Amino acid sequence: KMFFGGWPTLALLVSPAALGAPLRPLLRANRACGITATSTALPSSKQASEFPPPITVSDGRTFRVFASESGVSDYIVARTEELMVAAIEAKGAVSLSVGSGTTVKPLTRLAGSKRIDFSRVHLFFGNERTVGDSAFKCAAGAAAFVQLAGIPPSQVHRFRAGSPDAAAQAYEQMLRGMPDEVAGGPPPSLDIVLLGSGTDGHTASLYAGSAQLLQSPSDRLYVEAEGKGGATITLDNLNRAKHVLVSAAKPEQAGMVAACLGIPPARFSLPAGQISTARGAQVEWLLTRQSAAQILPLLALTGGGPAGGLGSGGSGTVAAGGQPGAASSFGEYLVPYTGGVVAALLLASAAFAFLVLR
Repeated sequence: KMFFGGWPTLALLVSPAALGAPLRPLLRANRACGITATSTALPSSKQASEFPPPITVSDGRTFRVFASESGVSDYIVARTEELMVAAIEAKGAVSLSVGSGTTVKPLTRLAGSKRIDFSRVHLFFGNERTVGDSAFKCAAGAAAFVQLAGIPPSQVHRFRAGSPDAAAQAYEQMLRGMPDEVAGGPPPSLDIVLLGSGTDGHTASLYAGSAQLLQSPSDRLYVEAEGKGGATITLDNLNRAKHVLVSAAKPEQAGMVAACLGIPPARFSLPAGQISTARGAQVEWLLTRQSAAQILPLLALTGGGPAGGLGSGGSGTVAAGGQPGAASSFGEYLVPYTGGVVAALLLASAAFAFLVLR
């Protein structure tokens, strides 16, 4: 219950880093430990000020905090359009990997883009059921986008039916055989991967402790998803991608987000937290204020790298759709937590005094 139960425990608050200057990270926007602001150009159809500024943790991953789940959807559309256009301009084609649910539904709006040449788009799937009643649910979820966008059927790369292991091996060989302009290589490197996540830290069909996760590192691209009746992309394949967008917008995901982005020991046990920048991937987490409720004060209290100014990289005050977006400074994010921090520190001090004086 240390981090998943809500507020960090006294063990965190009485650490030397926390006691040294407990309120400084909360009240000074330009002293937010371990996180910095960067700027990312967005499509010309969107203004950068429409989206919250990115926050960078010490290992290079970034996250954005949106006012609502609709803001996350708007950003997925804008960012995916930007990346697809850039890839097509650079090498003549783009590889896009999708799953199901929150990350693929917004793409129906992307289908109306005048900037994307959809004849140069290759669509892949990060995971898929290949047997049972739920077979091909990911392909079904992307069907509307495929139809509206007019992606050539030969460039919509579906898993084959039947044995999950055989389907995974066949899909891997198909990706390895793609032209360089589609997926690069060897080994292949997908241009864009869109991922959802669960409260248990799973992403695609990678679950904590599962065989498909534990076999990493390896050179496999897709493997059988243990107990799921299908196949999944591997962690190694994800970490070789160029751009990975991870959606975690639900309030009940706040503890998982904090574990993946802010607590190193837990980060290496949760699949979503193991998606890293070590092999060159640009990893973006897309959060709401509710799902970011634990990671923001946690980073401020514990620190994660060199000090930097969160609010100095851009205003980012309005989210897409005209709703309030990220706070204009880190202090605005954390002021609501100040009372709780003060109370917890006073309690910790009282406990320490009691132990010493008794």
